[in-house]
Amino acid sequence: MLTKFKTLILINICCSFLFAAQAQEKDQSSQWKPLIKAIQDVLAGHPIESRNIIIAPGAYLAFGDKYENLKSVTSGESKTCSLKEDSTRGAVQVVLKINDSEDAGFITLKTQTDKETNVRYHTVVFMKDPSGDWIIEAWHTSS
Repeated sequence: MLTKFKTLILINICCSFLFAAQAQEKDQSSQWKPLIKAIQDVLAGHPIESRNIIIAPGAYLAFGDKYENLKSVTSGESKTCSLKEDSTRGAVQVVLKINDSEDAGFITLKTQTDKETNVRYHTVVFMKDPSGDWIIEAWHTSS
Protein backbone atom coordinates (compact mmCIF):
# COMPACT_ATOMS: atom_id res chain seq x y z
CA MET A 1 0.00 0.00 0.00
CA LEU A 2 2.89 2.34 0.73
CA THR A 3 4.30 1.74 -2.77
CA LYS A 4 0.96 2.72 -4.33
CA PHE A 5 0.97 5.94 -2.31
CA LYS A 6 4.57 6.74 -3.36
CA THR A 7 3.72 6.17 -7.03
CA LEU A 8 0.71 8.48 -6.86
CA ILE A 9 2.82 11.15 -5.14
CA LEU A 10 5.48 10.78 -7.86
CA ILE A 11 2.87 11.25 -10.58
CA ASN A 12 1.42 14.33 -8.86
CA ILE A 13 4.84 15.91 -8.30
CA CYS A 14 5.97 15.27 -11.89
CA CYS A 15 2.75 16.57 -13.40
CA SER A 16 2.73 19.69 -11.22
CA PHE A 17 6.38 20.42 -11.95
CA LEU A 18 6.09 19.80 -15.67
CA PHE A 19 2.96 21.90 -16.12
CA ALA A 20 4.72 24.76 -14.35
CA ALA A 21 7.81 24.56 -16.59
CA GLN A 22 8.07 27.10 -19.37
CA ALA A 23 7.27 26.01 -22.92
CA GLN A 24 10.37 25.15 -24.84
CA GLU A 25 10.95 26.70 -28.24
CA LYS A 26 12.97 23.92 -29.85
CA ASP A 27 11.43 20.98 -31.70
CA GLN A 28 11.55 17.89 -29.50
CA SER A 29 9.62 15.55 -31.77
CA SER A 30 12.62 13.30 -32.44
CA GLN A 31 13.18 12.89 -28.70
CA TRP A 32 9.54 11.94 -28.09
CA LYS A 33 9.09 9.52 -31.00
CA PRO A 34 10.68 6.56 -29.16
CA LEU A 35 8.57 7.26 -26.08
CA ILE A 36 5.34 7.38 -28.08
CA LYS A 37 6.38 4.25 -29.98
CA ALA A 38 6.98 2.44 -26.67
CA ILE A 39 3.47 3.34 -25.48
CA GLN A 40 1.98 2.25 -28.81
CA ASP A 41 3.88 -1.06 -28.63
CA VAL A 42 2.49 -1.79 -25.16
CA LEU A 43 -1.07 -0.89 -26.23
CA ALA A 44 -0.71 -3.17 -29.27
CA GLY A 45 0.38 -6.04 -27.01
CA HIS A 46 4.02 -6.00 -28.16
CA PRO A 47 7.15 -5.73 -25.99
CA ILE A 48 8.94 -2.39 -25.90
CA GLU A 49 11.53 -2.68 -28.67
CA SER A 50 13.66 0.39 -27.94
CA ARG A 51 16.96 -0.31 -26.23
CA ASN A 52 16.84 3.18 -24.69
CA ILE A 53 13.48 2.77 -22.90
CA ILE A 54 13.06 0.47 -19.94
CA ILE A 55 10.43 -0.13 -17.28
CA ALA A 56 11.62 0.60 -13.74
CA PRO A 57 11.58 -2.47 -11.47
CA GLY A 58 9.22 -0.70 -9.06
CA ALA A 59 6.95 0.80 -11.74
CA TYR A 60 3.27 0.16 -11.23
CA LEU A 61 0.17 0.41 -13.36
CA ALA A 62 -2.89 2.05 -11.85
CA PHE A 63 -5.78 0.82 -14.02
CA GLY A 64 -9.18 1.84 -12.71
CA ASP A 65 -9.37 0.11 -9.31
CA LYS A 66 -6.48 -2.28 -10.08
CA TYR A 67 -2.87 -1.71 -9.07
CA GLU A 68 -0.33 -4.02 -10.74
CA ASN A 69 3.41 -4.28 -11.31
CA LEU A 70 3.92 -2.75 -14.78
CA LYS A 71 6.54 -5.28 -15.90
CA SER A 72 4.22 -8.19 -15.11
CA VAL A 73 1.39 -6.51 -17.05
CA THR A 74 3.49 -5.75 -20.16
CA SER A 75 5.07 -9.22 -20.15
CA GLY A 76 1.67 -10.93 -19.95
CA GLU A 77 2.38 -12.45 -16.52
CA SER A 78 -0.48 -10.55 -14.89
CA LYS A 79 -3.82 -12.26 -15.36
CA THR A 80 -5.92 -9.52 -13.73
CA CYS A 81 -5.47 -6.75 -16.33
CA SER A 82 -3.94 -5.96 -19.70
CA LEU A 83 -3.00 -2.74 -21.47
CA LYS A 84 -3.55 -4.28 -24.90
CA GLU A 85 -6.30 -2.44 -26.74
CA ASP A 86 -8.42 -3.87 -29.53
CA SER A 87 -8.09 -2.77 -33.15
CA THR A 88 -11.20 -0.55 -33.03
CA ARG A 89 -9.49 1.81 -30.58
CA GLY A 90 -7.11 4.50 -31.80
CA ALA A 91 -5.15 7.46 -30.44
CA VAL A 92 -6.96 10.75 -30.92
CA GLN A 93 -4.96 13.14 -28.73
CA VAL A 94 -1.45 13.26 -27.27
CA VAL A 95 -0.11 15.69 -24.67
CA LEU A 96 3.66 15.73 -24.21
CA LYS A 97 5.48 17.62 -21.46
CA ILE A 98 9.15 17.62 -20.50
CA ASN A 99 10.97 19.64 -17.86
CA ASP A 100 13.61 22.24 -18.70
CA SER A 101 16.52 19.93 -17.85
CA GLU A 102 15.01 17.27 -20.18
CA ASP A 103 15.34 14.46 -17.66
CA ALA A 104 11.67 13.98 -16.72
CA GLY A 105 8.43 14.06 -18.64
CA PHE A 106 5.04 12.58 -19.15
CA ILE A 107 2.75 11.68 -22.00
CA THR A 108 -1.02 11.62 -21.80
CA LEU A 109 -2.64 9.69 -24.63
CA LYS A 110 -6.39 9.73 -25.27
CA THR A 111 -7.78 6.70 -27.10
CA GLN A 112 -11.29 5.90 -28.20
CA THR A 113 -13.24 3.54 -30.42
CA ASP A 114 -14.23 4.33 -34.00
CA LYS A 115 -17.70 5.30 -32.81
CA GLU A 116 -16.20 7.89 -30.40
CA THR A 117 -17.41 6.01 -27.36
CA ASN A 118 -15.50 4.36 -24.56
CA VAL A 119 -12.78 7.01 -24.20
CA ARG A 120 -9.66 5.99 -22.26
CA TYR A 121 -6.71 8.06 -21.05
CA HIS A 122 -3.17 6.75 -20.51
CA THR A 123 -0.68 8.87 -18.54
CA VAL A 124 2.90 7.61 -18.56
CA VAL A 125 5.63 9.19 -16.41
CA PHE A 126 9.20 8.98 -17.71
CA MET A 127 12.52 9.80 -16.02
CA LYS A 128 15.97 9.75 -17.60
CA ASP A 129 18.74 7.78 -15.91
CA PRO A 130 22.38 9.00 -15.81
CA SER A 131 23.23 6.99 -18.95
CA GLY A 132 20.52 8.82 -20.91
CA ASP A 133 17.99 5.99 -21.12
CA TRP A 134 14.32 6.77 -20.51
CA ILE A 135 12.71 4.82 -17.68
CA ILE A 136 8.96 4.35 -17.36
CA GLU A 137 8.27 5.10 -13.69
CA ALA A 138 4.48 4.93 -13.60
CA TRP A 139 1.49 4.34 -15.87
CA HIS A 140 -2.10 5.32 -15.10
CA THR A 141 -5.01 4.24 -17.26
CA SER A 142 -8.62 5.22 -16.85
CA SER A 143 -11.06 2.34 -17.01
